[in-house]
Amino acid sequence: MKRLILILTILCISIINLKSQSLQELQEYADRSYNDQQFKESFKLYERILFFNDSITSDDFFRIGECKRQLNEYDEALYYYNLAINQSGADSIKANYYIKICHILISNERYSKAIQSLLIAQQISNEQQLVRINFLLASTYFLVEDYLSSKFYFNQIIKDTNQLSSLFSYTLRKYPNSKKAFWLSTFFPGLGQFYLGDIKDGVNSLLLNTSLTLLFVHTSYESSFISSSLSIYPWLHRYLTGGAENARQHAILKRKKNNRLILSKIINLYPE
Repeated sequence: MKRLILILTILCISIINLKSQSLQELQEYADRSYNDQQFKESFKLYERILFFNDSITSDDFFRIGECKRQLNEYDEALYYYNLAINQSGADSIKANYYIKICHILISNERYSKAIQSLLIAQQISNEQQLVRINFLLASTYFLVEDYLSSKFYFNQIIKDTNQLSSLFSYTLRKYPNSKKAFWLSTFFPGLGQFYLGDIKDGVNSLLLNTSLTLLFVHTSYESSFISSSLSIYPWLHRYLTGGAENARQHAILKRKKNNRLILSKIINLYPE
C-alpha cells in the first residue's frame, strides 16, 4: 500500500512538472509571436494559457489587449486592458493601461468615457505620465467643444500662452452654426448652403424648391388645393426639409473640420 501511494505521488509530481514545463514553453512561444507582431497567432496562444493557468499576470492581460487592438477588435481590447488594471498593483503601470484605453476610446469618438478614464489616471500617474494625460485631456475636451477645460489643460503643458490664446479665440466664433444653417434653409431654401459657402448646392436647392412651390400653386389654381396637397406637397416637403437637414449636417462636418485644423495648430505648439 505504501508503495502504491509513493508511485501515485511521484506520478502526480511528474504530471505537475510536465504541465508547468508545457505552460512555460507555451508562454515563451506566445511572447515570441507577440514580439514578432504575429498578433492573431499570439492571441490564440495567450488564450490557451488563460485556460490552463489561473495565475496569469497583468502584463499578459495587457499583451492580449494589445493583440486585440492590433486586430481592430476594440471592445475586446478594452476588456483585457481593464483586466490588466485589476491585476496590476503598481499605480504607474495602471496609469499606462488607462492611457492605452483612452487612445482607443478617443479614436472611436467615445470622448466622455475617455475623459472619465483620463481623470482616474491623473490621480495615480507619475510626473512624466501626468504631462501626457494633461495633453490627452486638453485634446479630448477640445473635441467635445469644452474649450474652457481644454485651454486649462493646454496651459499646463504649452509655454507659448499668447499663441495658444490667439488660436482659442477662433473657437469663440462657433462657426458654422448648425442650427443657424438649418433654420436659414427652412425659411428660405438654399440660404443655409449659401451661409456655408456651398453656392452650387444652394442654387440647386433654391431652384428645385421654387419650381415645386410654383407647381404647387399652379396645380391648386388649375385643379384644387386638395389635389396639389396630395400630389405635390409631399415632394415639396421632402426636398424642403431634406435641404435644411443637409445644411445642418454640412455645418456640423465643416465645424468639426475647422476645429480639428485649430487643434492641429495647437498641438504643434506642444514640444513632445
